[in-house]
Amino acid sequence: MPKRARKEGFMKHTKRIFAILLSLAMVMTMMITMTATVFADAQVVHGTNVETNKGSITITNATVGKKYGIYKLFDATVALNADGTAKLDSQGKPIINYTVPTGKTLAEDNAWFKVDANGNVSVKENADITTAAFKTWAKGFASEVKKDVVATDSSLTFDQLEFGYYYIQSEVGAVLTIDSTTPSATVIDKNQTSSFEKNIIEQDEDGNDIKVKANEAGLKEDVDFNIEVSATNYSKTDKVFKYVITDTLEAGMTYKAAPTVKVNGNTVTPASIVYYKADGTTTTTTLSEAQKAVITINWTADGTKAGAHLYPASSTIDVDYTAFLDPAKKDQLVVGGTTDGNTNEAEVKFFKGPDETTPSGDLGKDHTDTFTTELAILKQDQDGNALQGAEFTLTGPTGAVVITTKDVFTEDASGQYWKLKDGTYTTDDPTAEGMDQTQYESTEVKYKKETTTTVTGNGQTQTAIKVEVGSDGKATFTGLGAGDYTLSETKVPDGYNKIADITFTIGFTTEQTATGYSVKFTSSNRDVKVGADNKLSLTVENQKGVELPATGGIGTVIFYVLGAALLIGCGVVLVSKRRMTKEK
Repeated sequence: MPKRARKEGFMKHTKRIFAILLSLAMVMTMMITMTATVFADAQVVHGTNVETNKGSITITNATVGKKYGIYKLFDATVALNADGTAKLDSQGKPIINYTVPTGKTLAEDNAWFKVDANGNVSVKENADITTAAFKTWAKGFASEVKKDVVATDSSLTFDQLEFGYYYIQSEVGAVLTIDSTTPSATVIDKNQTSSFEKNIIEQDEDGNDIKVKANEAGLKEDVDFNIEVSATNYSKTDKVFKYVITDTLEAGMTYKAAPTVKVNGNTVTPASIVYYKADGTTTTTTLSEAQKAVITINWTADGTKAGAHLYPASSTIDVDYTAFLDPAKKDQLVVGGTTDGNTNEAEVKFFKGPDETTPSGDLGKDHTDTFTTELAILKQDQDGNALQGAEFTLTGPTGAVVITTKDVFTEDASGQYWKLKDGTYTTDDPTAEGMDQTQYESTEVKYKKETTTTVTGNGQTQTAIKVEVGSDGKATFTGLGAGDYTLSETKVPDGYNKIADITFTIGFTTEQTATGYSVKFTSSNRDVKVGADNKLSLTVENQKGVELPATGGIGTVIFYVLGAALLIGCGVVLVSKRRMTKEK
C-alpha cells in the first residue's frame, strides 16, 4: 500500500479512536448525573482522561482526620454503533453499559441489581440503597481499590481510577452524592452530623481550662460559659446556610458582656444578636435587662441557600460569654438545691434545604446549672432564747457579696405584735384573759413586723460584710460560693460574753447520676450544718457573765490602790522591826 494511503488509513483510525474517547467523556457526564439522581448512596462514576483512559474522584466537604476507602462495583463501557461512535439515548446522551467484573457473580436474589441476557447490570425497581444492609453488601461485593486514606484537609482525591462504577466508604458514613458533572467526578461527603453542647469553663488545680455542667458561685462572681457547635455544610442531602443559637439565662443572672463568636478559632461577626427581656418576647438593647440572646451566624456568603459555603466541612462554632448571679435580682435567685440550680439553657437550630423562612434543622437543647448557698444564723442565750443586739462580720473569698435579711418592728395601730420588756415581740394579746400584763412594755402600743432585705458588699472589692441580727435573733447571709470563711461577733448583747471567731470552709461536690448530676455543699466545721436543701445553718450561743475590765478602766485603779496599800503596809512593818532591833 502506498505511504499516502497508509497515512490516510492511520488518520481515519486515529480519528475513530479519538471519537470513542470523546464519547467516553460525554458518557461520564451522563453517568454522574444519573448516579446523583438514581443512587443517593455511595456509588459514583469517575470521569475519563482521553489520553490515559484513567479518571479521578474528588471528595469535597471531607472530614479532616477521617479515613476514606474506594471500591469498584461494576465495569462501565460505552455502547457503540457500527461505525464506532457512541449510541445515544432519547435525550442525546451516550448509553452506558454496566457489567459484572470478571470473576464475580451477582446473586439473583440480591435486593438492588439485576443482570439481563446480555450481561448488562441495571437497578431493580424500588431498590433502597440507603440501608445499612446495602452498605454491607456493597463493601463485600466490590473490589477494593484504596482504603484507609486519611483526609488531611476538606478535599480528598482518588486518581488513576479505571472507568467504572464505584462505592466510597468513610468513617463518618457512606452516603456520598455528586455535585459536579465534569469528566473528573466531584463527590460531596454529606455524612457529617451536627451536634452541640453547653458547658461552664473552670480551671483545674494546674490552671488549665476544663468543661463542667454544674458549678458553684457567690454573688457577682464571674461564671464563664461556652456553647460549642460541631457544624456541617450539609444535613444529609440538604445544604446548610445559616445557624441560629439561642441562649437563655436563669432569671437571677445577668450578662456581663456581649457574647463573642468564633469559627474554627477565628473571631467572626454574627449576622445579628438580638436580646430579649425576661418575658422572652420584648427586645432590649440594655445588656443588664437581657435574659435571652438569639445569635444568627451566616454559613454561606450571603446567608442564603444559593450562596457558597464560607467554612470547610466539620467546622466548630464557639460562643463564649460571662454572666453572674445578680444581687439586684435577688428575688429570682435559686439558692440551695441538689439537682436544679440557676439553669442556663442553649438551643441550636439551622436553616437547610429550600426553606429560607424558618430553621428546619434542630440540634436540640443543652443546659448548665450554677449553684449558690446561704448561711442562716440563730443568735440565742444558753437557755435557747433568741437574743437581739448582736452584730456579726462574715469574711469570705474575694468577690463574695452577701444579702442579709432581718425583721424590723415599727409602731403601727394595725400591727399584730406587742413588745415585751425583755425587748422581744409577741403576737399574744396582753388584754386576753389570763395574760400577765406586767411582762409587756405597753398593753396599748402595737407593732408591725416587716422583713427587710439589704444587699451589702461591693462585688470584687469588699469581702467583709456586717449584719445585725433581727429581734428574732436571726440573720441570713445569702449568695455564698465555695471558699474559706470567718464569722466574727463584732457587737455583743449586753450582759453576755463574746464568742470566739468561727472559721469554716464551704466545699462543693458534683456527682453524675443516671439522669444528670447531683451536687452537694459541705462544711468543714461541724457546728456549721448543711441541710438536705444544701443550705447552711449555725446556732450561736452566748453565755451570761462579766468580762474582765479592760486596761485603763476603773477596775485597774482599784488594783493600783490595793497594791500601793500593801506596799506601804510592808514598809511600815519593815521599819518597825528595825527600830525594835536597835533598841535591843
